[in-house]
Order: sequence, then structure tokens, then C-alpha cells
Amino acid sequence: MDRPEVMNASSVALKGELGAAFERANRDANVRAIVLTGNGRAFCAGGDRKESAAPTSAAYRLRIRMQQDICSGIWNSSKPVIAAVNGHAIGGGLEMAVACDIRLAGKSATFGTPVCSLGSISTGGLHDQLSRIVGAGHALHMLLSGETIDADAALRIGLVSSVHDDRNLAEAAHRLATRIASYDAISVAATRRAFREGMRPGFQAALDLEEGLAVELRDRA
Repeated sequence: MDRPEVMNASSVALKGELGAAFERANRDANVRAIVLTGNGRAFCAGGDRKESAAPTSAAYRLRIRMQQDICSGIWNSSKPVIAAVNGHAIGGGLEMAVACDIRLAGKSATFGTPVCSLGSISTGGLHDQLSRIVGAGHALHMLLSGETIDADAALRIGLVSSVHDDRNLAEAAHRLATRIASYDAISVAATRRAFREGMRPGFQAALDLEEGLAVELRDRA
């Protein structure tokens, strides 16, 4: 993600670029693993609040589905996806990180979602995936409190699998991706599918429910 001047806030254009990048990577037989990261001091600080608000519920649903398409594209990728979280992963950024298979963090990384304080709700499948990764207690604490946690706390609760000096994060992610890419591609795909297929009903149900609740909250405001 390459909008460092706005901490990689997720604009409509960026979502389109990400979707296209994942499609290209999945079609390319030479790509065996994918690393998702952000340029600058943030992974992704959430949605771009400078974009004009969606004027109608139908337009708002389209915005929601764009974010859901990104998270689904990561989640349904045919190749393993590693998040190298450099700096803030907030709101939609946390959704994208959680959709990845593996998360590595730089020491400056932070994680959180302020949706309740904004009168909204996460819409990228976070309610299903976050609880699977860190457990219901930690997930609800993050979702309801809106508190931001640092990299060490994320490691303690299992949100990330390792923490690295910021200057070494990209190298660590590339090293892990290269290691996975060296293995039998069919075995890697089968292992990933064994995990994903069991989780698929819950993930899709979360997306559908989140979309409906988000529109209800918007229309109430």
C-alpha cells in the first residue's frame, strides 16, 4: 500500500489497486507467496475519511462491499498471504491484517478498531476472524473498548506470530515468504484450504451480517 502521506488510508482507488494486485498475483504461476505491507510509517490507518460520504444507503453498501471484496480477496487468495505490519493497522487496516494467513509486526506496530466510538461497526469479517485468532475475550475487548494495542501485546494474545525491529521487518517477511515458496505448492495450497474451508461459513456469515448492521447504524444516525 503506497499512500504514505495519509498513512495508507484506504481510499476507493487504493482498494481497486489492491484487488487488481491480488488478482495478478493469483494468476501468476511464478508467485508462490504474497507479502502485504505499507509504505512509510503505517500499514493502513483505516478508511480515508477525506473522501466524500456515501449519499445513500445503496452507495454506502457499495463502499462496504469494496472493503469486503479486499478482505475476501486476501482471505480467498490461492497463495499464502503474510502481513508485514509496519506501524498502524487500524480499522480497515486491522481487517486486512486479520484476513492474512500470517502476521509479522514491527516494534512500532499498533492494532485497533475505533468503530464503536464512531457509532459504526467493522465490516470486513473482523468479528469472525479476530475471535478465532485471539479468542472471544481479547477480541471483544478490542472491539468494544476501541483501545489500541502495541506489537508486544499483539504477540502475547497471538494476533501476530513474531515482532521485529522495524528496519528488519521487510527482510523477515521476505525470508518467511521465500521459505514457504520453496515448499511443494500443492501441499501449501491443500494445507491452507484445510483451514479456510472449515472457517468459510462463519466468515461469509460475518460479512453478510456486518453489512446489514452497518447500514442500519448509518440510517439511524
